Amino acid sequence: MNWEDQWVYAVGMEYGLNPVHTVRAGFNYGKNPVPEMYLSPLFPATVEKHVTLGYGADLGAWNLDLAWEHGFEASFTNDNQDQ
Repeated sequence: MNWEDQWVYAVGMEYGLNPVHTVRAGFNYGKNPVPEMYLSPLFPATVEKHVTLGYGADLGAWNLDLAWEHGFEASFTNDNQDQ
């Protein structure tokens, strides 16, 4: 699929609400690595933006960590008649 090298930018933060509870958030951006002429509906690797949320709890002998990630929909067009 002739993947291209790319830079991926990510930023995140963590905030301790108190000694037990912590919340986290992040954003990630990476340009679609597949040139448009090689796009295929069989391998839709076209998500460019992601948002993440997280929660952590320090329960003494146990730690609980939860995470959620959302990839925003992206749309691209393959104009190559051979594919």
